[in-house]
Amino acid sequence: MSLEYSIPVAHNVTPWAKVDIQNVLNTATLIGWNTSISPDNTGAKDPLGYATSYTKSKAFGNPTGSTSYVQPRQYLLYVGVRF
Repeated sequence: MSLEYSIPVAHNVTPWAKVDIQNVLNTATLIGWNTSISPDNTGAKDPLGYATSYTKSKAFGNPTGSTSYVQPRQYLLYVGVRF
C-alpha cells in the first residue's frame, strides 16, 4: 500500500511525502520450499533406460530456511522536494 501527499509552495517548488507499507496483512506466506526428489530405479523405465517414477525426500514441501517466507510488514517513509 502506498500513500503520497504533495503541496505546491512556490512557483515550481513542491515538497512531498510518501509512505509505503509492504505486506500490509503481515502474512507469513511460504514462497520457497524443498523440491528434492530422487529417481525410483525399481519402477518402470522409459526406452532409454531412465526411471519414470520418483521418490520425494522426507523434507519435500517444507521451507528451506528463513528466506522461504515473505518478509514481515515494513513501513517506509520518503520525503523530497520537486522543482
